[in-house]
Amino acid sequence: MPRKSTRNDQYNKDEYAVLLRKAKGEGRNQREFAAEAGISVPHMCKMLNGVFEVPPTQTTLQKIATVAVGGVTYAQLMEVCGYEITPEEKNFFPSIYAKNSGVKKKAEPLKEFRNLPEGTHAELFDYQMHYLKSPAVSQSRLCRDLCTQLNDFVSRYKKQYEVFQSPFPVFLNNEDAKCLLPSICVVGSRENVQEEVYYGAPDLVIDVIGHGNEQSTYGSKLFKYRENGVREYVIVDPMRKIVFDYDFKNNNTEVYKLPSDVSIQMFNGLCKLRIRP
Repeated sequence: MPRKSTRNDQYNKDEYAVLLRKAKGEGRNQREFAAEAGISVPHMCKMLNGVFEVPPTQTTLQKIATVAVGGVTYAQLMEVCGYEITPEEKNFFPSIYAKNSGVKKKAEPLKEFRNLPEGTHAELFDYQMHYLKSPAVSQSRLCRDLCTQLNDFVSRYKKQYEVFQSPFPVFLNNEDAKCLLPSICVVGSRENVQEEVYYGAPDLVIDVIGHGNEQSTYGSKLFKYRENGVREYVIVDPMRKIVFDYDFKNNNTEVYKLPSDVSIQMFNGLCKLRIRP
């Protein structure tokens, strides 16, 4: 998307700083907010403190909007920075955070998780249970297609990797307090695969919204994956026709409008996933 022109006399750095602090929220610090947005910590701190006399770029606002809380939208960020925005663009770059948590709270979630009946699809993180819905047919087809493309790539060029599709529990860093069920994961440490369970951090995780996952959990998952050593996290939202690609290793975020060919960054652009929801 080309950068729009802006009028500096319409940019209020103090109002922008206030809106940015609202987008950060109370539940994460400046470093965590910067990491999730794919922006350097010093640059984020300066924006939060109203240091810059010129408005941030449109790309920076896109990154912030995708991880904003407090109901802060891309359109609000654009407006306070003096950019013009069309009615069609108001819904661009929605946040991965939703208003409702959809979380079932339990007094002893870890004990409950360990005693779940076999075949129950649930995740556990932040010591809370997250029960997963059955995926829609369209999401299952999309997930299967992405797995086929990834399997074809790794079998030809990256045979040290292996691709797994949900349900495939991932216990991050061998901790049973953090068990996730990603739609797809790609792993290079096959010794960590034990009895159809993976212990540790996958190299690549892909979540398809609607594939049994609650949209509201993605913000928490993004932070968990990043802090536990996942190299790259891709969120595919076929309903809103958008893809967020977080390269944690290189602190880079890419956003795609669907349909598109999504370049997997950990493979240096050699693997392109053709996504046509």
